[in-house]
This record gives sequence, structure tokens and C-alpha cells, in this order.
Amino acid sequence: MFLVRAGRTWPAAESIYPDPSVGAIKQGIPGGFSGKAGTVIGSSRRGIQVMRGLSTGRKGSPTDAQLQQQAKFAVMIKLTLYYLICRSIGLL
Repeated sequence: MFLVRAGRTWPAAESIYPDPSVGAIKQGIPGGFSGKAGTVIGSSRRGIQVMRGLSTGRKGSPTDAQLQQQAKFAVMIKLTLYYLICRSIGLL
């Protein structure tokens, strides 16, 4: 299912937010809000107002496999930034 707004087609809220802990606000007295209200976080994504619960954070320390994956991801981010900088100044 897709929504059409301002001449653009967007996936419906169900496909953007498959997680049941995220709710799309369609109508109602409270309407949309942004920011934190207690343990609820309100925001807007692609013009759809949503509310989600505050995450609890990590319990325990990361495993060795997680640390290795984080290191790989950090290297890829650095390479991507280097590529974008070089591309923006015309070296690539």
C-alpha cells in the first residue's frame, strides 16, 4: 500500500514501521508532536507523525563478534566519507 502526497508516492506507514512498538498518528485530539514526553518519543518521518517507546539501552558489554563488526563498520564509514570528500572537490 502506498500514499500519495505532494505528487510523490510513499510507502504506507505499515511498511515503513513494521515494528509494533512504533505507532503512526493518523487523526485525533493530541495530533503529532516531536520530542520526548516521559517514556514516549514523538517524531515525523516522511510526513507521517509517529510515536515510539524510549529504548532501554544495552545490557552487558558487547561480545567480541559485535566489537569486530563495529570496527568493520567504522572502516566503511571512513572510506565512504573519504570518497564523498574526494568526489565533492572533483578528484573522482
